[in-house]
Amino acid sequence: MSFDEVMRALASLGSEQNRKMYQRHGAGPDVYGVSFANLDKIRNRIGKDTQLARSLWVSGNTDARCLATMIAEPTEMPEIELDSWAQSITYYVLADLFARNIVSLSPHGQSRMEAWIHSSHDLICQAGWNLVTIQAVQEDSLPDTYFEEHLKTIEANIRNAANRSRHSMNAALIAIGMRNARLHAIALAAAERIGRVDVDHGDTDNVTPDAVITLRQAVRKR
Repeated sequence: MSFDEVMRALASLGSEQNRKMYQRHGAGPDVYGVSFANLDKIRNRIGKDTQLARSLWVSGNTDARCLATMIAEPTEMPEIELDSWAQSITYYVLADLFARNIVSLSPHGQSRMEAWIHSSHDLICQAGWNLVTIQAVQEDSLPDTYFEEHLKTIEANIRNAANRSRHSMNAALIAIGMRNARLHAIALAAAERIGRVDVDHGDTDNVTPDAVITLRQAVRKR
């Protein structure tokens, strides 16, 4: 599909209900309101096409950018381009998609994570901690000491972190605590010292889970 064909398809598939919902979550004015089910259908038609993904990203349209994260080939994106995309993100859902669909699969994922978790840009920092969460869930070979250092960083910085950064740091803490019994004990102790993490989710029903409650419940379910 060409860029123009994709944009026409997105415009035709958007709904007013979705558009309003996405805007409540921070999508901004340039959004058609395309469901993720329909984005998946377009992605399946396209496959991987990094050049098209770049054009979709430059368009600034939120639906087009979501699709761009789905069709870009992570190995074809240099570090400088990952930074450029990250710096232009203004919507937390895009930060999630970008981290999961592209950066976590990139050969530059580790270096970007290490840089972004210290960023003063809220959504870049969010993406960085999203990458830590993905590692905690997927990378079985990483040692406990690697994640212990991240737990120390979370405990030292989460109270003064920006809004979405707090949410993703809290998620990373929980994910690390789910890895094994040893990290569970360390993460739970850190969560108890941190206390409740408050995040402003705006006019939505989203909530940030209580890490202490979540980790304790995980033990009871085992």
